[in-house]
Amino acid sequence: MLRRFYLKIMLLCLPFLLMSATYFVFDPFMVLHKYKRFDVVGAYLNESHVGWENYMMYRDSLGFDSYVMGNSCTVAFPTQEWEKYLNGGKAVRLYDNSETIGGVLGKMEALEKNNASIKNVLIVLDPRSFREYIPSTVFKHILPPSATGMSNMQFQLKNLQGYLYPDIMIPYLHYKITGEVTPYMLRKYIVCPYIIREPFTNNGINPHEKEIEELGEKYWEQAEWTNLNETSDTNAYPPEIFHDQIRCLEKIKEICDKNGADMKLIISPHYGVHIRMNPEDVQRMENALGEGVVYDLTGKDEFISDWHDYYEPDHYRPVLGARILKYIYSPKQEN
Repeated sequence: MLRRFYLKIMLLCLPFLLMSATYFVFDPFMVLHKYKRFDVVGAYLNESHVGWENYMMYRDSLGFDSYVMGNSCTVAFPTQEWEKYLNGGKAVRLYDNSETIGGVLGKMEALEKNNASIKNVLIVLDPRSFREYIPSTVFKHILPPSATGMSNMQFQLKNLQGYLYPDIMIPYLHYKITGEVTPYMLRKYIVCPYIIREPFTNNGINPHEKEIEELGEKYWEQAEWTNLNETSDTNAYPPEIFHDQIRCLEKIKEICDKNGADMKLIISPHYGVHIRMNPEDVQRMENALGEGVVYDLTGKDEFISDWHDYYEPDHYRPVLGARILKYIYSPKQEN
């Protein structure tokens, strides 16, 4: 009787075990093996892992000494555009989706631990980025063992556990078997049907750029743009920067000062949003990082008024990124 019960349990578990084995067959997050390039189509990858592995592979041959860090708005700052202002610096993009100030500090500490050359740092965040001051431990955001000292076993287990969530594994297997990319997969960031990064520099490629090229002005005549209605009863975001966030900023500055690195921190604008970052937070950042470092661009008309500068209200294009770089590197520019 007991034997029959165990047999039933095994038969019930067998499909799940077989599906679990596909993690080792497909390596969906590209973490089980070494890869020379990550400009591929497939599962959405952990950008912290991708950026770090890319940096480690090419830091010696390409001589990286300058780093674009922050959230997905870093797509607006291709390294070749930033390098125009760097006196010969060679830049790489080390970003993460929904990056936090704690995540930036984690990457800075990893660079220092690995004896990186650090001459320039460009940090791109928004007011919400300061809520978390500890690097994320979620599998989609963690740095690899070579950056943190985490054991490879722990790292791999976190990724396997993440894959085994049914709302990730089942849609991914559906994609692998059928080749179909469903709206759910796109909405939940499970499968990416586009190449979204360049090799070597890890610069971002936004697929909307091609759409803009094809549609022209009609791109901004779509309903999601014409129906925008920004309303707010406040002029500033609530404060987000307190003791722990200030300590993060001070640690980042310590690393930059130790390496003689020039740092710029941009608080990104958003299309049509006139709300400014909390002025007390801006002052705290300036106190922690020093003069000429912090550029709060939130709510500034010259950066939020033209929808041609944006892919969506929260993500701006390199055409605006180039203007922002010119703005912050111009002499005697007020933040």
